[in-house]
Amino acid sequence: MNGTARPPHLSRFRTRAMAATLVAAAALLSACGGDSSAGGGDVTVVPTAAAGQDPLAPQALKERTTIKVGLSSKLEVYLPILLGQEFGEFEKENLEVQVEYMPPTDSPLLLTQGKLDIIYSGFTAGVLNLISGNKSVRFAYPGGTVSSDTQGIYLTNAFPEISALTAADFKGKKIMTSSGSASSTSYFLWKKATELTGGDSLQPTDINWEASQLPEIPLILKRGAADGGQVISPYHNQLLSESCCKIFPGAYPKSPQTGYLVGPALAGKKDVALAFFRTLARTERTYLQGNYHDDAKVLEAMAKTMEQKSDVLAKGDPTVFGPALETNANVFPDLQKFFRAFGDISYPEDLPIEQIYDLDYVNTLTGKR
Repeated sequence: MNGTARPPHLSRFRTRAMAATLVAAAALLSACGGDSSAGGGDVTVVPTAAAGQDPLAPQALKERTTIKVGLSSKLEVYLPILLGQEFGEFEKENLEVQVEYMPPTDSPLLLTQGKLDIIYSGFTAGVLNLISGNKSVRFAYPGGTVSSDTQGIYLTNAFPEISALTAADFKGKKIMTSSGSASSTSYFLWKKATELTGGDSLQPTDINWEASQLPEIPLILKRGAADGGQVISPYHNQLLSESCCKIFPGAYPKSPQTGYLVGPALAGKKDVALAFFRTLARTERTYLQGNYHDDAKVLEAMAKTMEQKSDVLAKGDPTVFGPALETNANVFPDLQKFFRAFGDISYPEDLPIEQIYDLDYVNTLTGKR
């Protein structure tokens, strides 16, 4: 850093950045050796629907094709896949989807090795490091978002009342998110805090970001072991009646911070990838709009595919699957600058949006191309 001493709290993040770099390097070495069961023709450009045709209408592939998808667990945000299987939507595209459940730390490397075709990921520094080392890996389709104002960033009583908040109140505070400083959630919270009085002086490194498992954050906040944190469904229910904490409105975006990544196994098979994402979009439009928890058919299918009790699921907040398929891809230029402030980015120059997110799929499914 040109002879300037690195702030002590930044060194905590160096290990994570190095680990992400090693994953990307391993991906480069192994990507050429992977294989996949995905069929499809030699299609390198995302196909478009015929004139006047519904872009989400099924267009069955000529050959029966298998796609392998890596997910972390049976979460509500994955319902487009789970219900797509349950209601036969993938069958309409002549697709068979094999879901493999694994820790989110394992799926990126398997994606680059060609052992998985598609994975789901947040907008993190680690995944950007991975993309920088493998041009065949890009986001291609948006994930779901929160639906209620009681999910998001909770602040403890270490902060003043929300109406009296200033940017200075965040300096030195410990905030817990799923990936610490390497999380887009941290970026959006910092960005919101800079809109408060004195925001011009608030730097990303003025806040002490720490990583934690999402189910643990409510208890951490109630114990006073952190000053704020990311709390989303269903874990936010633990704080709704607690006096320890209050929601910070507008600090958690209702635009996607997650999405589906395609890997090298689908290079030259964009017809197959499009069939998969078309199924997700059609499943969302058909079954997952509004408060779909009130639909008995959908709730029954949720309980079956998620292996949970329907009465418990009914009390939760539905995930938003926006029909406009908003990607939030425009956040990546600023997001990379935020990550660089902590040394979480391992590549020398920021990536352009088109290297991070292949927007052709969404543009095709929304009729924009």
